[in-house]
Parts: sequence; structure tokens; C-alpha cells
Amino acid sequence: MNQFDQLASMYDLDMTDKTAGISMYLDYANVQGSPVLQLGCGVGRLLLPIASEGIDIYGVDSSEPMLEFVRSEMDTGPDEVKERITLIEHELPEFQQDMKFNLILIAFNSFLNLLTRKDQQQTLVNVNNMLTDNGLLIIDILTPKHGDLAREWLRRKDVPIYRGLLYDEETSTTYVRNDRVRVNLTDQIQETEMIYDTVYPDGRIEKAVRIVQTKYIFRSEMEILLESTGFNIQNFFSNYDSNQEFNYDDSSSMVFVAEKRST
Repeated sequence: MNQFDQLASMYDLDMTDKTAGISMYLDYANVQGSPVLQLGCGVGRLLLPIASEGIDIYGVDSSEPMLEFVRSEMDTGPDEVKERITLIEHELPEFQQDMKFNLILIAFNSFLNLLTRKDQQQTLVNVNNMLTDNGLLIIDILTPKHGDLAREWLRRKDVPIYRGLLYDEETSTTYVRNDRVRVNLTDQIQETEMIYDTVYPDGRIEKAVRIVQTKYIFRSEMEILLESTGFNIQNFFSNYDSNQEFNYDDSSSMVFVAEKRST
């Protein structure tokens, strides 16, 4: 089972007010034009806005429940938007097509779900092969902070962290989320135990626990990964703002814009 299979509906609620980065990706999509490919499309936070711009986009995800959620969202929207979206269920490292894309996106920390160097490299090699000569790859990932990682490792191994309250208006259901975070500093693996207390309209409370693993990556590692798989880094910046020069202390996310290396 995919680690996100049981998270689709709650994940969408969790991401509802998280709009950072969408306008940046729309700007690049409008410049590069169709077709666009998103690897790790999740619940469609980018698919629907990009398709609404009149751009053909392909979304790949290994979680069928996530893709089913996207289909339900597509069905409630305009037909002209729905017709521009193609969904594909596939594991990212093995995904490749003969079709070429002007823009390939691995957005919102999706690259961190690749837990081995082999999977990271294979994904990037396949992406390189699917890009047009003038195509771009954009990856954004969390900026790992040494102090935060050390604190998680030292004092938060088993202490739940309150993340917030979510309310589903359609079902009048409330979700209370707490996380337990465990960090393996040697392998750079972060395991997040998402604990959802579901409060139903009739007062019933159910607990659901979902565990997600990610592999955090430092800037120099990402640069080496891209350069070793045939890319040149065209631009690098913080927090989805191409005018914001990278500053480690102020950066919450790192954005890498890469192009194929000329042969």
C-alpha cells in the first residue's frame, strides 16, 4: 500500500489554505506551454490551476486514492479543464514515456518521498529523457535546518506536536491533527506519525494513524544529483520567489530550476 493511500481526503483539507508556490508554477507553465508533466501530483493542487490556464498537463502519482480524489474534483469543474488533464497511476522512479514535455514539475516536497539514492537518480534520468531540448525541470523541497533536526532528534521522539484543526463542511466532520516526528540523522530519514482524531456530527470520535517517511536533502546534495543526471541549474531561489536570493536562515523551501545539459 502506498503511504499516502489513506490520506487523500484529509490531505486535501490539510492543504486547502496552503497556496504558496502555485502562482510561481503558473508563471512557468504559461511561459513554457503545453504539454506539462507533474510527477507526484497528489490531490491536484497544481493540475487544476494549470489546466485552467488552457495548458495540457499530465499528472502522475502512485496513489490511486489520491488520483480518485482528483477525478472527483475534475468532475465538478468545466469540461474544457477536465479535457486538458491526463492522470496516470505509476511509481515515480520507473515512469517514462516517449512523449516529450516542455515543463516537468516535482512540486511541494514530492521529491523527498524518494527514499533511496537509486530512486532519486533514476527519476531524474527519466525526467531528462522526457524533456524537450528547451524544456525545464522544477523541483522544490523543504530547506532542512540543522538546529530543527537536532531538536526533533533530541526531545521530540515520542512527544505529539499539535498541528491544527480541520473542518470538512460537506460532512460536518472535524479532524484534530497531532504529529510524532522521529528523525534518523544518519540516513536523513524523517518519519512523521500523523495522528488524526475524527469528531463526527453525532459526537463519535475515532483515531486514525498514518505514517509517512521522507528523506530530507541539503542544497549541495540536490545540486550534485541534478548535475550527475545531465542537468544544468538555471536558477535557484527561496520560498517560491525567483527574485529572492537564497538565504539559509530565512528559507523554508528551496526551488531548483534546471535545463538539459547540451550534448
